[in-house]
Amino acid sequence: MITIEQIQKLDQKVQAAVEKIGSLKQENASLKGKLDQYQKRIGELEVMIDRFKQDQAQIENGILRALEQLDQLEDSIEETPPEQPAEQPSQEESPEGTESETEDNELDIF
Repeated sequence: MITIEQIQKLDQKVQAAVEKIGSLKQENASLKGKLDQYQKRIGELEVMIDRFKQDQAQIENGILRALEQLDQLEDSIEETPPEQPAEQPSQEESPEGTESETEDNELDIF
């Protein structure tokens, strides 16, 4: 025969199970919300990665074009015969002026 105590214990266990199920449902809803946020963030990060890859490709292409231009410039310099240096005025004509001009030119560099 079933006693009242057994029914009360069963009722307590059922109440505990109902409370646990309610708690788990809340936790599940919370976790689903977090999952949605994380998936959204993952999508944003994937877009950023794609942009970085595109930017990286553009940077690499720019560097390669610059290197090609430098190669072309170097080739054109090697093909061009050296120019004759222009005649320089003799130092006897104005020795003081030459020193002054040299000093002024040196200062212009800085």
